[in-house]
Amino acid sequence: MLQFWLNLLILVYIAKGSEIGGVRFCPGARPSPSLARYLCLSATFLILPIAQTSNTSDICYVTSTATLVLHSQADLDALSPCTIFTGDIAINGDIGVNTPTPTESALALPTGLTTILGRLDISSLPNLVQLNASHLENITTGISMQNLNNLKAVFLQNLRASGIYFELVQLPALAQLGIGNFSLPVDGASFGIYGTQLPAMPNVSCNNVAFCEVGIHFKRCRFLSRLEANQYITSISQPGLMNASFITILYNSPDLSLNLPDLLTSGHTSFGNMDGVNIKVLQNTSDHLTFGNASLTNISAPELISVGRDLEIGNCIDLTTLYFPKLQTISRNFLIEGNPSLEMISGFPSLTTIGGDLDWTGAFNNASSLPQLKSIGGALNVQSSSRELRCPFPQLRTNGVIHGHGFVCTGGVTDPDSIINGINVTADNLTPAANNTNGTSGDL
Repeated sequence: MLQFWLNLLILVYIAKGSEIGGVRFCPGARPSPSLARYLCLSATFLILPIAQTSNTSDICYVTSTATLVLHSQADLDALSPCTIFTGDIAINGDIGVNTPTPTESALALPTGLTTILGRLDISSLPNLVQLNASHLENITTGISMQNLNNLKAVFLQNLRASGIYFELVQLPALAQLGIGNFSLPVDGASFGIYGTQLPAMPNVSCNNVAFCEVGIHFKRCRFLSRLEANQYITSISQPGLMNASFITILYNSPDLSLNLPDLLTSGHTSFGNMDGVNIKVLQNTSDHLTFGNASLTNISAPELISVGRDLEIGNCIDLTTLYFPKLQTISRNFLIEGNPSLEMISGFPSLTTIGGDLDWTGAFNNASSLPQLKSIGGALNVQSSSRELRCPFPQLRTNGVIHGHGFVCTGGVTDPDSIINGINVTADNLTPAANNTNGTSGDL
């Protein structure tokens, strides 16, 4: 019954209320601390009573399905009475064809606003150069900045928690991120920084994070994902990361050194365009494991036992050594291609099962015989431009290990081709005739 009269009182006040920046505050003198204070929202928002027993702060609300859309510093200044804002805030330049795009080069959140119980999304402000939210401490859902082509500096020095996500996406001018240590405390969170000029990654702790889109100093994270197109980042270290669901680290500085010393399990995992990677305790992946387009000289996974889908190692121009001494199972394809410095393919003494194709191409002179190999679910294709290559496992052609269609194992190929096409050719001795792969076709 009391709630009914409180809501009725709000309705009476709406007609006289003042509106600033899309948020309507009830007029009149402040009620005494023992009574309720009310915030009257404009027509797009639900009217909500706010119980308050002190005069220490104002609390602002929108409904859980509404977003407060702001376009200018004046709109942001309207939130000055708020210490805590409940709901989602969007700051963007999408304000209609008849209204000029905001031209402000700097925006600042009110210094009194410390907590957003929702999300903060900032996008499509082509003139924005600097964003100052240095007094913001907590965001329960997350913060996202996207498509801000001229944004150079972001200040979030006091941010302590960012809920489900923290994303900086396609900010090609961003070179300064003022931020301290903060956390992603909500299960199923994501963290992403890509397409920036940042020279280093911030420190973030997270627990059971579902999609972290950039690899940095995660603590107790369940999932790590995507670090892309940050050309000045040269070091990423993540001690404490034990289990990851999705790791993609590509197109960053070629001098990047990646350290994941405690990673035990991962899902889809791709490493590229880096100088070094430490996965010394990794035991299994539930999806693809890829190393590509990198300046790695060696790839070592000394504890790896199984790969859930494809294992791909390709186009690493300085690669000379592979070391996978405990690897037993590759659930799908095993692909090695285009590594011009790799003269010897070896380092797989325990491999017993390949669920798909074995597909090796390049300029290598020698290859391991894979002494423990018992089953290839697909075909076998081993081609090298080196005339020194002798097929290391001619017996696989007829001994029942290969269950697919096609066997090519030959050196002296002008243009090694990583295509499985049912051809049946072997060269277990050095032969000039191995100059092509137009051998006899047939099923095994």
